Amino acid sequence: MAEIAVEEERWNDAEEYFLRALYADPTNAHVNAMYGESLVARGRVRDALHYMLEAYRYEPAAYLVNFRVSMAAGMAGDGDLALKHATIFGELMGDPKHPWALSLLADGHLLKGETDRALEILAEEEADSADWYLDCFRVRNDPSLAPGVFEVMRETLEQYLSGTLEGGQYFSLGAQLADCAIQLGKPDIVFDILFAEDMPGFEGGMPTEVIFITMFITMFAPDGGILRKHPRFRELVVETGLLEYWRRWGWSDYCKPDGDSFSCD
Repeated sequence: MAEIAVEEERWNDAEEYFLRALYADPTNAHVNAMYGESLVARGRVRDALHYMLEAYRYEPAAYLVNFRVSMAAGMAGDGDLALKHATIFGELMGDPKHPWALSLLADGHLLKGETDRALEILAEEEADSADWYLDCFRVRNDPSLAPGVFEVMRETLEQYLSGTLEGGQYFSLGAQLADCAIQLGKPDIVFDILFAEDMPGFEGGMPTEVIFITMFITMFAPDGGILRKHPRFRELVVETGLLEYWRRWGWSDYCKPDGDSFSCD
């Protein structure tokens, strides 16, 4: 019931169902992991990490549990913990070079400021990346690259928004466009995707995979402040019911009440 409520964006109902499930069985790894994942989506990343670690406590050999712990640790800004569980995830998968493992490892090194090492790892999964993606992170070492990278990625962005890509490309490219938007200091790219219409999978709103990529991950990432301070983020928070959720259940690590409104860092 909680997972259905999450899919339907009924955040308050989801919270109640998750808490009831945990009351019934606080040692259930799946419930702890799914509740943690839901909290990431609401921007409560430290609480999310707590429940992910509880899931790991009860089921340490589950590869998806380690994947989620690494993800939550990254969201909470703990690069060392993210790297630890990314490594465990790759080992449990029997493939340290699995694209998900490489992505988590790269994120961990970026959090630690180890950009060169992160680029080495990202290059190992370059086959699954757009040709401009690595250059987005090279901008950290050489900001002068930013205008050229944006021009190269513009064509992909236009194809993405016009719905002319193959269906399977939307998930991976959505994540890459969002990551790149932050690195280039161009938050409008993310919101153009979020508020687009008539793309494959749309029915008067954003497709599920884009919600996951931009809202569940990018909006509440440690380096996502450029998005959280954007005026369209405020619109998104209100329209999706997230503001009502925060007022009832607890605020995001990055946002706080400000009179009748709220502010984010």
